Amino acid sequence: MSGFNLSRKMLKLQQKKEQALGITQSKFTIVALTGHVDDKVEEEAYEIGMKDVINKPLKYHDCERVVAEHFKRVV
Repeated sequence: MSGFNLSRKMLKLQQKKEQALGITQSKFTIVALTGHVDDKVEEEAYEIGMKDVINKPLKYHDCERVVAEHFKRVV
């Protein structure tokens, strides 16, 4: 199963769960890690519902940016 197919399934299950619980603002986040620099791959990731894309080779500042942007601690 591809990462895109798995992400589609995970997002669909999460959406059903959140609807059942009455959650309107999802905090469920999937970030793509890809070796493809192709814009089509990034577009597909966002269309599926992924929140961000990191390209390989993995760089520390990319990880730091994604964590700071999407995984802020809620107090």
